[in-house]
Amino acid sequence: MFSYVFTVQKFLIAFSIAQILCPIADAVIIKGTTSYRDDAFADAASSTGSPLIYGGALSISDALSGSDLTTGVEFVGAETVQIDFIDNTIKNIAGNDLVIFEYGANPETISLTVGSMESMSIVYASVFSFQEGGTNINEIRVDLNDFGIAMGNSVSSIFIKVGDSAHKPEISGAASLEPIPEPGQYALIFGLAILGYLLLRRKA
Repeated sequence: MFSYVFTVQKFLIAFSIAQILCPIADAVIIKGTTSYRDDAFADAASSTGSPLIYGGALSISDALSGSDLTTGVEFVGAETVQIDFIDNTIKNIAGNDLVIFEYGANPETISLTVGSMESMSIVYASVFSFQEGGTNINEIRVDLNDFGIAMGNSVSSIFIKVGDSAHKPEISGAASLEPIPEPGQYALIFGLAILGYLLLRRKA
């Protein structure tokens, strides 16, 4: 009986500590009407050509990584822009899995490939979604099922080209649409971890 009570008390203590720590792990970034995990946004980018960089960014990677959608690149020709996800890959879940942000007054089209440059490409048209920094942010929402990616599988890179030679899109970023875990999930995980540590210390 003593051991049971001891364990329950320790778990309640651990769970309380975990709830305090949860807000740190549960950071959320809101764009328009959508909430994103703080690690949902692209981490790096590169290009085979020389797109124009805008918004004061120092490089293509600086322009397209992170959650600042006032920086980006404008296509000027047939270049291919590669956007990479390192901290959090794009996972195929139910519904849309990826959003690409396109900056400017007029929605444009892009040709998108996921996973590798040799994979199939699909042309998408962006749709106005919200404003940031006083400028329209258009969105392209992508379901990885369209590219033959199995449910539960992930990709870490996407490749963007001009979708229509008459239009030059301005890409300002990309993000995974993987759902944000409920705070209680973090609390339970942290609580069990702390409880395990406390029990190991007691046995020692």
